[in-house]
Amino acid sequence: MPISLLLKEDLRSCNDLRNGKDVWRIHASRWSPIGVLMLCMFVLTLISVPASAQEIVSDLSAQPTGRIHFNSVTPKSKWELVHRKFDKTPTPIWGTLYLPENPNGQLHAMGISRGSAGPQQKDVDRWVRLFNQMGMAAFVVDSYGPHGIAYTTDNRSQLNPAANDADALFALKLLSTDPRIDPKRIGQLGFSRGGGVAMEMTLDASRKAVFDDDTRFVALIGFYPGCSALWWEVPPSTTLLRTGHPPMLLV
Repeated sequence: MPISLLLKEDLRSCNDLRNGKDVWRIHASRWSPIGVLMLCMFVLTLISVPASAQEIVSDLSAQPTGRIHFNSVTPKSKWELVHRKFDKTPTPIWGTLYLPENPNGQLHAMGISRGSAGPQQKDVDRWVRLFNQMGMAAFVVDSYGPHGIAYTTDNRSQLNPAANDADALFALKLLSTDPRIDPKRIGQLGFSRGGGVAMEMTLDASRKAVFDDDTRFVALIGFYPGCSALWWEVPPSTTLLRTGHPPMLLV
């Protein structure tokens, strides 16, 4: 704010601030009308920048890459999720979409859900690079950062695992709208808590929490998932009718 736009009273208040006096002695009434107008315009500019930088998308028809913000939900339990009893208020989350250098036709894609430590650079260095080298797209979903959570290793109650399941399903819904990706060739890969997501996706009860149509993951890969899953229906002996292939579990 140029000093010329301030009244003399404002300058005295600024001196008071510099001398350590009461901050609240500066009042809006002491500002000149032009000064107040410019201040409001400046504040509105600051507010509008994050909003545009974090635009929520409902489809990928614009074919973006990098970090993508989209809506999910945050159920408080598996029961809430499978019975659609969760709060329907959208929860903005994000994921990062990586594409191979020279895509050829519609791509296969893999959604990636991390464990309690959250997304890490090693995911990009190892798994994203691997899938991209195979000519596949990779979408790394962050279920923690959008909730202000760095990790859940020490306190897993910060976020119910059902939220991870919901995020994976809404990521599948989003990826299915990308014209660069074959919606019938999208898989799900997870580690530890994220591996539990892959386990849950074997059940139609989980899938139908979000989908009314036949949209589903075509492949499910779980690395060292938890062994205390609570199922809301009898797990099938095989998931051939659900994914086209049985899930792959690595421990």
